[in-house]
Amino acid sequence: MFTSPYATAGGTPLVRGLGIGTFAEAALVPELSVVKIDPAVPLDLASLVGCALATGVGAVIRTANLRAGSTVAVIGCGGVGLSVVQGARLSGAAAIVAVDRLSNKLDMAQAMGATATVDSSAVDPVGAVRDLTDGLGVDVAFEVVGRSETIAQAFAMARRGGTAVMVGAGSPEDPVTFSAMELFADAKSIVGCVYGSTDPDRDFPLLVGLIEGGQLDAASLVSRRVGLDDVNEAFEAMVAGEVARSVIVFDRAGS
Repeated sequence: MFTSPYATAGGTPLVRGLGIGTFAEAALVPELSVVKIDPAVPLDLASLVGCALATGVGAVIRTANLRAGSTVAVIGCGGVGLSVVQGARLSGAAAIVAVDRLSNKLDMAQAMGATATVDSSAVDPVGAVRDLTDGLGVDVAFEVVGRSETIAQAFAMARRGGTAVMVGAGSPEDPVTFSAMELFADAKSIVGCVYGSTDPDRDFPLLVGLIEGGQLDAASLVSRRVGLDDVNEAFEAMVAGEVARSVIVFDRAGS
């Protein structure tokens, strides 16, 4: 008789999210889910490598393979978008335009390397980005929201022959429409991006080394440190756009 190795709820097996689980002091995980890193790096900073930094920096250096001197737009300046900004800075981008609806996110983006910001709640973001690039558009536009509206904006921000990289996780019920003519005439590339096209065994130690060397500012991505009991409030702050990232710590109260 087969016995499921998983806990159940009403007869339905409960499986760890992505094979690793979350919001726990300890977890039993598959060996393939573990990457050895330098233990000298504080875990509250190393935790950002597992998603925000890997996805954002990876989108730049792995998915887009951004060349030095390129111009870039980043739509959405949460934890992943801010990591895209940092990846573009590390890659030697000549111009990095951060686009968001929240002024606090734009301030963070500027502190992390954005050369210009656009408040999309106040102006047309496509027109603003084109104005900042002498009407040409950027070489690479990164969409880090996951909505059809901002995906279309990223495509429009890219110059003719440029690239729009889809970093945000969208909904299967949110279709994006382009005309056949613009796809043909603009000669642009639309590139999907899952987890920054990273290989954890290769890229996690690289990212940790960049944190250690000061090239990546992980500390500024941590807006709040919270206890496990505060996780619901942390989600509310994330939805409200109050934070870049909240990190759960178990050895002290939230701050």
